Amino acid sequence: MNEMLKSLGWPRDDVNAAIRSRWRLHALALLLLALCLPVYLTFANTLDRLEVTEQYNLLFDADANRGAKCFANGWASGRTIVHPNLCNLTNPLVRVTAGALAVLGLAEGGAELRHRVALALVPIVSSLTVLLVFATFLTLRCGAPGAFLLALLYGVSFSQLIFGSMPEHFALSGFALVLTLWLLSQAVEHRRYSLPLWAVAGVLSLSITITNFLLFGLALLAALGLRQPWRQACRWGLSVVALAFALTLLIKLPLDALYGGADNTVGRLVRFTTDYMRDGGPLQALAGYPMQLVASIVGPETLVVPDRLVQEGARYDFQFSLEGARFVGGLSQAAALSVAALLVAGCAHGLRSLVARNRGELALFVTAIGTLLFNGLLHAFWGNGYFLYSQHWQFASWILLAWPLRTRLRHPALAVCAIALVLVAVNNFQEVARMLDILEQAQAMKAGGD
Repeated sequence: MNEMLKSLGWPRDDVNAAIRSRWRLHALALLLLALCLPVYLTFANTLDRLEVTEQYNLLFDADANRGAKCFANGWASGRTIVHPNLCNLTNPLVRVTAGALAVLGLAEGGAELRHRVALALVPIVSSLTVLLVFATFLTLRCGAPGAFLLALLYGVSFSQLIFGSMPEHFALSGFALVLTLWLLSQAVEHRRYSLPLWAVAGVLSLSITITNFLLFGLALLAALGLRQPWRQACRWGLSVVALAFALTLLIKLPLDALYGGADNTVGRLVRFTTDYMRDGGPLQALAGYPMQLVASIVGPETLVVPDRLVQEGARYDFQFSLEGARFVGGLSQAAALSVAALLVAGCAHGLRSLVARNRGELALFVTAIGTLLFNGLLHAFWGNGYFLYSQHWQFASWILLAWPLRTRLRHPALAVCAIALVLVAVNNFQEVARMLDILEQAQAMKAGGD
């Protein structure tokens, strides 16, 4: 590398500085991986030991039991119009990995090994998501310290700790959307457009949860708005969409036929939609949405409520919920205020892009606000609360959080971000520990009763 840069006419000092900078970035990326992956894996195995992966709804209405079976065995639901290729993407990967471990003699093959690999899948993908956040905000000129703090804040956010550690589809959607954000950042800063990578992001968004393809489409439109001429941009965008749909069907049709049991009927989609219409008024739900945006980052005091789908013989008759939860205590409130301040500052700077007519900044702002509005309106009418779907908007919140780090106020914003990181990390680990303690006590009481 050194000789190659010199041959291009770079001065020796510049070459050495570039190499040192590259090594520093690699070291920071490895540090992020070393900090996040063990946490997610440990939490995932703890949840499995506590049999959370055997019950519906326990963690904020997520169905970790269904996800674990889908990933490990491939026969469960996950091949519908709503989740076209969830099992088709995850189960072959789990089976190949488990098979390779068995052939190499590193583990004994079978259903138990596939289950262990399935548990590790989401933590690994979630760690890669954190690395993508780091890469995105390096591209968006937040600087290495700022990008590192933002990535680590993403890694310890409440949504990422919870959904990044359980065998469910939400964190996989989070990865697809952060990949889309990284591609948008390449368009904003460098006017780079990779048809294969955009198509991959489209396939992942469409295959895991179909509504997320609309969010992908919003980011794609924002990126196309930076590309000239318009006719060429439209042709390129249509090529991305067509390729994404074609590849999704190319995966879905043969694997659905191979596994069997897919329910791709319109009737199934209608039942799914009507079953999850929210009770109560949408305006009341929308009023609580700003708090939920902060709660997806800073965990409030989690509520324990009766499980709506508790089954006979289930280990737990309750579930955790954030609907109506509050920030209790000085630590939680300070963390929430610091995050809210960064979000508001990001909104203010984003609004300036409307006045300045900076097309790159405008593309980011439209993507962020459009994503937040879409999720706020959709889940005011449909779904099990807001927090369950927080991975679908988390990347948009980070666009706003990062904005002050891209301005002349970078240094004070960096200090606020560092303070927020410490407060959020301590608060969230305490809240996760409290939740695990509740589960441990319930398990002990159940064992004593048996």
